Amino acid sequence: MSCASGYIDNNTCSEPRKSLFKGRPCSSDEECYLVFSNGSDAGHTTCECGFNAAGFSYCMLSQGDEEFTQIKLKFEFVIATSIFCHTLLRYGPCRYLYADEYQEYIKAKRYYEMYPQLVFNDRCIKKIYTNDYWSLFRANQEHSFVFCLFFLVLLLFN
Repeated sequence: MSCASGYIDNNTCSEPRKSLFKGRPCSSDEECYLVFSNGSDAGHTTCECGFNAAGFSYCMLSQGDEEFTQIKLKFEFVIATSIFCHTLLRYGPCRYLYADEYQEYIKAKRYYEMYPQLVFNDRCIKKIYTNDYWSLFRANQEHSFVFCLFFLVLLLFN
């Protein structure tokens, strides 16, 4: 990233704006208030349709929100652990060195990008419309199951 904050405004590193009412349903962009750390008005983000039974829309997250901070931290770890990988391979073969950490980065990134669509998903929506996100959890569960099975076999034969 070009800026430690992860936020650029008018080609200058700036303080990121934070959601004032994160998680609250909205009906227009004007309800998606953003503030600076001192509480002053910083504009708004967009109100997007959600995929939930009630038909609520939710505000997109902002670069000052904790979810974006988590993406930055996970991305920095992925980059730091693949320092000896060629840049073109960083997201290919080298990512398997730390597959779990890479998976956590992808989950955090998708959650941030898809937040309005993920709030209060029911089982059907999770399978059809937001499967890109929820399937990441199933992949982790399958990985954990294989690891537990391997560990159990080792215990039985020792």
